[in-house]
Amino acid sequence: MSKVILCVDDEEIVLTSLKAQLNTFFGHDYEIELAQSGEDALEIIEELKEDNIEVELIVSDFLMPGMNGDKFLIKAQELSPKAKKILLTGQANMQGVTDIINHGALYRYLSKPWEQTDLVVTAKEAIKSYENEKELEFYTKHLEELVSVKTQENQTYLEIVDKYLLASKSDLRGKITDVSEALCNISGYTKDELIGKNHSLLRHPDVDKKVYENLWKTVLAGDVWEGEMKNLKKDGGFYWVKARISPMFDASQNIVGYASIRVDITDKKIVDLLSITDALTKIFNRRHFNDIFEKEIARASISGEKIGFIMLDIDFFKQYNDTYGHGMGDEVLVKVSQVLKSSLGGNDNYPFRLGGEEFGAIICGTDIDKLTNITKTLKESIEALEIEHSSSLVSKYITASFGACLFSCGDNITSDKIYKYTDKLLYEVKDNGRNNYIVKEY
Repeated sequence: MSKVILCVDDEEIVLTSLKAQLNTFFGHDYEIELAQSGEDALEIIEELKEDNIEVELIVSDFLMPGMNGDKFLIKAQELSPKAKKILLTGQANMQGVTDIINHGALYRYLSKPWEQTDLVVTAKEAIKSYENEKELEFYTKHLEELVSVKTQENQTYLEIVDKYLLASKSDLRGKITDVSEALCNISGYTKDELIGKNHSLLRHPDVDKKVYENLWKTVLAGDVWEGEMKNLKKDGGFYWVKARISPMFDASQNIVGYASIRVDITDKKIVDLLSITDALTKIFNRRHFNDIFEKEIARASISGEKIGFIMLDIDFFKQYNDTYGHGMGDEVLVKVSQVLKSSLGGNDNYPFRLGGEEFGAIICGTDIDKLTNITKTLKESIEALEIEHSSSLVSKYITASFGACLFSCGDNITSDKIYKYTDKLLYEVKDNGRNNYIVKEY
């Protein structure tokens, strides 16, 4: 036994179900270890460490006798910091989730009862992330050895690194001083086109500026930054990398530049994107909504920001399909989703197709006036499409009804509570004539 997935839950029937589902997809490559308490799980991790076996994935319940899931995962982080951790529960409080995110390196949060597809996809993503990080660690270790000991013996290896590893060096201002052939090949630039240029040349506009702010804050402090990043190709295309950026020091321990090592994860990100994208409208799907909403609530509870949530329903959509056909109905869904996506803008706002003709949006860091303006604009923009709807009782065009709420995150706030409250506002609009909106603060 060399590869292990550890499942922790106080209910035997849950453990049995987890093992059966995970065994179907991972049983050939992984041993599925089970524990009915956090204490037992920690003992298993320690015993495996003695045998030089690291747990790659931990799936843990939250509410357990003795040691709850948040305390367990934080202690597990100390023993097995590289293991990916999934919290699987229906009754977690947000403070517990926040603690795990901050101190236990939580990879993902899934609600009980879970869908087997969600569990398996999430587990695959977590294991792939673990493998990518191990690969990056391997390359980093060997590259550092090569930099410090430049002998003829490792010259061939250096040539291999140049050909296959996405690597570069830059000075204190971010100007590229050296770059590997592999990075040139994936970016479409020659070495002459990159050397002397700022790394911002490769910066993709989709990447939130906060990512770069955090990156620079980390490396300027003399620490190593690791993360995933979308980069821009010379021809306007893109590629995704798992990057590790390390400060370089002189003999006096002054930072003299930065070394970057990357692993191409474009295929993985494409698969990830497909799994969270609605096939018809190309905006986020309900699965991603369920995942990201909890994360944004946890983040906002720390930052103190308020979050807005909008739900909208296309008015008399069944009648539209009956009159014009489902093909035309699909075109309406696509056009409404395009309005939703273009009206939100920014990396902190998320548009979703929640199901059928129902859409949603999470608006981060907003206030009641901004949320009201966004909702009003959405309503007017959808009717401004002027899509004929002869079966509508409120307009000759396609319209939508909206419910929206603004909330401050705390221990008593859950995604389910906000969803139900906003849904109630939406149905209040529908009961009072449709083609309108209500915006309230929770």
